[in-house]
Amino acid sequence: MLYPLTPQFQIGDDRDTEKVFTQAPSCPPIHAGGKIDHSTQCSQRPHRRAARRSLGACSSTPATPDTSDTPPTPDNPLAREVGVTTSSLGSHVALHPNSDQIALFDLPRLLLDEFDMRVIDLNTTTLGESGPADLDRLRNEAAKSGSHLINLKMNQRGLNMDSPDEQVRAHAVSEYKKSIDTAAQLGCRWACPLPLAEDPDFSIHVKSYRELADYGAEKGVEMLVENFG
Repeated sequence: MLYPLTPQFQIGDDRDTEKVFTQAPSCPPIHAGGKIDHSTQCSQRPHRRAARRSLGACSSTPATPDTSDTPPTPDNPLAREVGVTTSSLGSHVALHPNSDQIALFDLPRLLLDEFDMRVIDLNTTTLGESGPADLDRLRNEAAKSGSHLINLKMNQRGLNMDSPDEQVRAHAVSEYKKSIDTAAQLGCRWACPLPLAEDPDFSIHVKSYRELADYGAEKGVEMLVENFG
């Protein structure tokens, strides 16, 4: 569950923020120069209706969003939309995919074509070694499909912004700031550091979050708080 520090824009209710993805089809590979080979089609594409039944079976989220209340408005165009987090896709999505993976740049089109989904919650692991040109391309691909890249989960391992060692804490904050820059380039509204299993020293935790929130505000990115477990 994610909690915005300064909630100004909500996407439906808690049912809508449950995000899952089931079968991972194989999509055209990206060749040297970043070009997608469109001579081959995605294989193993699940039938949209069957896929939606699978999505509904493994989540409390209704496979077809209930639009009986909280209709979309100009201030909240994504109300009642169901989205997906790339954390659920694991190794099925890659910047440079093999024959069994989805190309990162194909993800917005695939989610729209197969599941009628337009809301994507990203993970730094999914982005891999994406450079500025890759980020611009992903944002453009999302825009072409009418998708929204809403959040970047900053899931770098080995960072501890709660550490009493100032050098360790400062390093974590510095790395997260780089990810906030990435979120801003992608047009994400939010970013969220990876929570740790141990209860933090909240004086240090709040200090780090405030530093990230102040930095994010300069970039137009708000910070989220994610619970552990």
